[in-house]
Amino acid sequence: DLLGAADIAQTLLQLAPAMDSAQHSTDVAVWLPIAEQLLRVEHALVAAPQERSSAEARSGPHRQECRDAAAALLRELLLDSAQLKSGLERCLQATDAAAGSGELPNLATLLHGQAAALHLLGVDAEADAIAAVERQLATIALDQPAQAALLVAPIAALEAWLEAQRDGSPRRASLAAALTAEVGLLQRKPPPAAPPIELPTPAT
Repeated sequence: DLLGAADIAQTLLQLAPAMDSAQHSTDVAVWLPIAEQLLRVEHALVAAPQERSSAEARSGPHRQECRDAAAALLRELLLDSAQLKSGLERCLQATDAAAGSGELPNLATLLHGQAAALHLLGVDAEADAIAAVERQLATIALDQPAQAALLVAPIAALEAWLEAQRDGSPRRASLAAALTAEVGLLQRKPPPAAPPIELPTPAT
């Protein structure tokens, strides 16, 4: 009964006398009922560990460990979200294109990590939304970092949704929809027009 399957142990105890009395018999009719019972025991032994694992996953310390890990991952995602906002602000406030574009690789790394972490949490729709933001970031020209202004609304929506997830807020579903909507708008918006290039006036 090491597997916790008392019915399996009981079946084997009931079979023991029959097997003892039939051990010298070659009559198929004697062994057939025993073989059927042994086959049922075999199937039960195969299924028992899976059923036990499933039950432990639904309750007990394993489930608590999963909840704790998910909560820790959400905290890390919120920290990364704050870094995203800070990096985006530095990119947009930079006084020259080189300084602003220098923030773009860091933003891409953070977005990629957030999408991967959200997949681990099993929220694939939100993970796909952030992956779409990462792809949009990749289209920003290095000499036009101001185009990253398009990412402000989706990143703010992500942070609001993460906070709702952490707090167990009933607004989680509506904020997830808002995030998806912002990403949809982002994908439809054209990038901001580059400033016109002033050509030197020819000397007269």
